[in-house]
Amino acid sequence: MPPCITQFKAAAFDLDGTLLQSDKTISPQTQAAIHQVAKAGVVTILATGRTLDTARKFHADLQMKTPLICYNGACVIEFPSGTELIHHKLSETISRTIVRYSREYGLALHASMNHQLYFEPDSADANSYDILSRTTGYTVDFDAIPDLRFTKAMYVGDESTIDQVRSRLEADFPKSLYMVYSFKNYFEIMSIEASKRNALEFVLRRYGIAAKDTVAFGDAENDLDMLTYVGHGVAMGNAPAHVIEATQHRTASNDEEGVSKYLRQSDCLQLI
Repeated sequence: MPPCITQFKAAAFDLDGTLLQSDKTISPQTQAAIHQVAKAGVVTILATGRTLDTARKFHADLQMKTPLICYNGACVIEFPSGTELIHHKLSETISRTIVRYSREYGLALHASMNHQLYFEPDSADANSYDILSRTTGYTVDFDAIPDLRFTKAMYVGDESTIDQVRSRLEADFPKSLYMVYSFKNYFEIMSIEASKRNALEFVLRRYGIAAKDTVAFGDAENDLDMLTYVGHGVAMGNAPAHVIEATQHRTASNDEEGVSKYLRQSDCLQLI
């Protein structure tokens, strides 16, 4: 049986593949469970790869007052003020190299900049991501944008092709980039300073909470550093095998309401 959730001082949750079901909604049962955890005095934190625009709705639905970790930790936003506490941007040289490689290798490129999502080219991959994330993106010519500095860039395409580009970026900019898959064929690129682990450490420090007193839930490679950083990491049943193997604990899949089930198995918290 999972430990009593109230033994932890903080709980961090990923969105896609974790709290969100395949229809991109959070079930009423999961929302109720998280609300009850917060009422019990546990600091609840959202840590997502999503943009600020698409993450803030879920942050509000979950009635969270804590800083929002978005763009895989490249940005931390204070609520309700909306103040940027952290914003790690890629340099213009790196951003333009990412654009150049997307064209050279025929990869769709999605990039977040100034809290807007941009696509190049206007492809089926771009449109499918637009639908998947329930966000609005804009097709642009990145060459026409001055001071091009991405918060997060994402390639969509064949994994073998992406891995070739990854090797080139690592050679071009050693120890400068944090690169990780968030979904199959979705490869995300941020500043080396950005990660969910680093952002969560920053937020926990503001509350005076240690990592060992924190539980976290996630499903993907971009959650792994967060799951192994905290005292109690829980992988979703839909997570890839290497994420499950590297994580201490496991719950059911997102479509089986794995987070809610894990919280409800605690015998010290009365949940609806």
